[in-house]
Amino acid sequence: MPCRAFRTAVDDRLDGSPDALQLVQAAPHLRRCPPCLAWVVARHAYRRMMQRLGDAVVAPLDLRDRIRGVLQREAARDAQRPNA
Repeated sequence: MPCRAFRTAVDDRLDGSPDALQLVQAAPHLRRCPPCLAWVVARHAYRRMMQRLGDAVVAPLDLRDRIRGVLQREAARDAQRPNA
């Protein structure tokens, strides 16, 4: 399994994908690829840190407003399409 496919499988699993077979197929790659092992360790540490922070990290108001504006414009554009 190439590194990119391995990392996608791990990310999918961490994001809640129940595809255990994909992760089982990825296990041999992890045993023979030190860079991917280091990546998994860092990925897990990052997720734990983000879970501990929880709601303590809040996007700046201007960022939230810009994102909201983009989403509203996209929704309006999609509503104007004939097949919407």
